[in-house]
Amino acid sequence: MFTGIISNTTNVTYFSEEENTLSISNVLNNITLGTSISVDGVCLTVSDIDNEIISFDISEETIEKTIMSSYSNESVINLELPTTPTSLLSGHIVLGHIDAIGELSDIDNIKPGLWNYYFTVNDHKFIVNKGSIAINGISLTSNVVDSNHFYVSIIKETYDRTNLSNLETKNNIMVNIEYDIIGKYVYKFTK
Repeated sequence: MFTGIISNTTNVTYFSEEENTLSISNVLNNITLGTSISVDGVCLTVSDIDNEIISFDISEETIEKTIMSSYSNESVINLELPTTPTSLLSGHIVLGHIDAIGELSDIDNIKPGLWNYYFTVNDHKFIVNKGSIAINGISLTSNVVDSNHFYVSIIKETYDRTNLSNLETKNNIMVNIEYDIIGKYVYKFTK
């Protein structure tokens, strides 16, 4: 389990859909084989590690349901280590199980240090106005525009610590979206 508070960003060094492998530059300390890491919001298990590279074996389901197939060498990704029983839950409960892929449609620089990032999604039933949502693993608050559009407000601290600063509104930029787990359970058991 994660909290959506990004600890680091790093670069993709290798991705192969044929080999079901992802490697990233190692910027983390004290991790071992088998450690779960949130990579752009996707919970992955470390399969190989050295001082410079962390590698993961990836299922076809993960490749199909996430933005990983768009990764190239030097793609900037968000990282978060799993929470512990003594960690502060600064964000919200994030499982690392991607529900949807959204498209970045616009970025509005409101004023210095404040941006609104607008996204388009096909499946909007779990997006709640002023609810929790994870974008590329980042715990954020959703603001509903209409049935297929929402935005999140980004402060400078989040902008500087995550890969949102690397996203632009050109080239059909896609993001991983995880809806709030509590909202998903409420939806399931009230239907």
